[in-house]
Amino acid sequence: MGVPFEWSSRYETGFETIDNQHKEIVGRINALFEAISSGKGSAVLGDTLTFLIAHIQEHFNEEERYMAEIKYVRREEHRRDHERLNTFLRGSTARAKVDNPNLCALALAAFLREWLLEHVLVEDRQLFENVRISKFPSKKSV
Repeated sequence: MGVPFEWSSRYETGFETIDNQHKEIVGRINALFEAISSGKGSAVLGDTLTFLIAHIQEHFNEEERYMAEIKYVRREEHRRDHERLNTFLRGSTARAKVDNPNLCALALAAFLREWLLEHVLVEDRQLFENVRISKFPSKKSV
């Protein structure tokens, strides 16, 4: 199992803080995939979950600040998508205590990859296009 995806400009929102947070999350997901490939998924699962729960909440708070600032019309839908990930992370933490940690690590990595790709490419692109239009009306999209 190789690196699940590499960061590319197509994932960029044009907002450095957000893009850097996304890159860090991608790096952690890739590290989890690499650990799984080398048979060490269960060894890094706990640390990965701890990091993701804290880091992703900080990231979501940043996004939600932007949503409130521009009175984003899709705010509730976007927040529900955030909650879907938070629910999965909490469930993964609970499952890792009772299920096979290697399977939990693989399920986590696969879910995160798909969720992040869709969230960044659809939800965050829409949000930050709206932020860009609201704050910088003359700027074109990225």
